Amino acid sequence: MLSMDNLISSLKTLTLDFVERVPTADFEEVEDFVKERERIVQQIRKALEGHKSAEMYREPIADILRYDPVIQARMEELREEARQHLERSSKAKKQRAAYDPSWTPDAVLFDKKK
Repeated sequence: MLSMDNLISSLKTLTLDFVERVPTADFEEVEDFVKERERIVQQIRKALEGHKSAEMYREPIADILRYDPVIQARMEELREEARQHLERSSKAKKQRAAYDPSWTPDAVLFDKKK
């Protein structure tokens, strides 16, 4: 297991690298970042359980957390893009359905006037 200092350093490096790319990051990059971050955070939590002086790590972790609004903003942008794409796809599907026949042309019956 890595030391607390190494874990926090890894988390900071991961976060700073991602923040540099965040304006152009696609959803896959965000997903990879979140997974790796979660892995490191879980290791930090385990390390803190038995650590007597957890208070000394509060400030470095708070520094890392200051980047969260930037990351969350990009995640919201991507979520909105996905929502808009799904909405456009749904509208296009409805419009296509309006022109697609729901019956077969061979089965048309005409009533004769008596």
